[in-house]
Amino acid sequence: MTLGSLVAGAAGASTLTSITLGASANGNVVTLNKGEHITVDLANATWKFSTVGNRKALKLASLSITKPGAKTGATHICLPSNCGDVFANYYALQPGLIRLIAERTGTGSAMLHWTVVIRVR
Repeated sequence: MTLGSLVAGAAGASTLTSITLGASANGNVVTLNKGEHITVDLANATWKFSTVGNRKALKLASLSITKPGAKTGATHICLPSNCGDVFANYYALQPGLIRLIAERTGTGSAMLHWTVVIRVR
């Protein structure tokens, strides 16, 4: 099942109120209903988030970082300045289009730019 079909089917479900987007959602368009919640979960603690478009469509509710070891079995080698995962939580407020953008400020060969277009209906 693709992300597009998962989101399309889930957005119409009356019980769904939360969607999690990770690195694999990069470049996608996601359609939400007003009131739904999005969590962006990206590995590495050096992501900076921004938006472009109808800023009234989506609201940033919280931004947090989880350090390695905070989750059961989560261990890996990393530099002290960029260990962990970053979580950005948003709520869909009103119809419109907005682009979520995340850019990594660290170095290395991993992804440095992430973007998803959110369509709130």
